[in-house]
Amino acid sequence: MITEVFSEEQHCLGLLEFCKSRQVPVIVLTGYTDPYEQEVQEFVEAYYKKPTNPRKILTTLLSLANTSRVSHHLNIA
Repeated sequence: MITEVFSEEQHCLGLLEFCKSRQVPVIVLTGYTDPYEQEVQEFVEAYYKKPTNPRKILTTLLSLANTSRVSHHLNIA
């Protein structure tokens, strides 16, 4: 489980790179609109080397206290 807390001003892709560097699975939650949504989806597809269906991936949602806009999009196992 990730315990690092990211400050509000940190960019979404910085968080995604952190996850990737530690081989943490991330998925996009559906039903939200956000400037980062496409970037997050592209990262997920590149990470898994194929299109990802969020409904088929079982993960635990980790609330990232200072990154509410990011936590709308990420499930981190």
